[in-house]
Amino acid sequence: MLLNSLNNLVDSLTGLERILTTPIPFSYSVHLWAVTLIYCAFLPFQLWQTLRWITIPATAIAAFIFTG
Repeated sequence: MLLNSLNNLVDSLTGLERILTTPIPFSYSVHLWAVTLIYCAFLPFQLWQTLRWITIPATAIAAFIFTG
């Protein structure tokens, strides 16, 4: 039973490594980048009512996180 569980774990790890090493298509990557930039551009307008002057550093931190 222990060996069977270990084999299942190894099979799962192999599947996850396959997902990790699969390249992302170029068009999908460009689309994600464009959507992220558009979101970061409109983020200050969404946060202004709630945060007022803290909007500037909050937007900078959020943009850093999203583009990372």
